[in-house]
Amino acid sequence: ENAFRTLPKTIGKFLKLKKLVANDCEISRLPDEIFDCPVLETFHLDGNQLQEIPHTIWKAHRLQTFTFTSNKVKRLPIEMGKIRKNIKELAMTGNPIIAPPRDIWTKGTNATLEFCQHLLNART
Repeated sequence: ENAFRTLPKTIGKFLKLKKLVANDCEISRLPDEIFDCPVLETFHLDGNQLQEIPHTIWKAHRLQTFTFTSNKVKRLPIEMGKIRKNIKELAMTGNPIIAPPRDIWTKGTNATLEFCQHLLNART
């Protein structure tokens, strides 16, 4: 069993952190600073208790793989649209996602992130 249930706010100061695997840790909340890691490319959060993804995800310009299957996330931040060109894998099954609608996110990574980008553009 993993021993930690939270990630420290100071994690954003890890300037060389490229990969973070925090599966099955019972994490319920991520610090906004998590996406301050400038070279973060891979982030796995499967099997936790996450309820939301921080809106600061737009800062993760190098993020290519982001998985958070089997959590409690209901809404994806539309700011994910800002990083859609980099994301190659977005896995989120096993979440009670209501936004974007199921008919969008079940079409895959590109459709999901394009939807977020569209909403983001409509807002500005």
